[in-house]
Amino acid sequence: MTITNSHPWNRRAGESFEDYSLFLFFRNVGPSRTLRAAYTGYLQEFGMEQRGPKVVRATRSWRDKCAEFEWVERAAAWDAHNLQTVGARIAALHGQAMLQLAERMCRAVHKAKPGDASWGDLLRGMQEVGSFLTPELVTGIYARFGEDCEA
Repeated sequence: MTITNSHPWNRRAGESFEDYSLFLFFRNVGPSRTLRAAYTGYLQEFGMEQRGPKVVRATRSWRDKCAEFEWVERAAAWDAHNLQTVGARIAALHGQAMLQLAERMCRAVHKAKPGDASWGDLLRGMQEVGSFLTPELVTGIYARFGEDCEA
């Protein structure tokens, strides 16, 4: 296998498969990762008994590998990459879902009367949708679409 360094989170020259798999375990804990959390999760994943106190400190070997192969920096690069590639998609899907919710609520408001049992739910839904309409967002929408917003 050829080792490529096209991304910082890829396996590095001199990094064994075992060392790289430990890095992957650390990386995949997620953005709030700690070496302790990764090591504890590793022990649990592979059914290894924890000796001593409930809180386990990563072994010297793990700490050395973390420093030598720059796990923290590589994992942060992984997080940033994922945020760039999927973050925009998630934001677009969230916006689409909010739009669908707002459209459904608009139709329901036209049918409902203030005394109806569903009126409170509609008001809470409008508050939820409205919480995403910050002044900056509304200003940006108006700047982009201008008078079309007034329809």
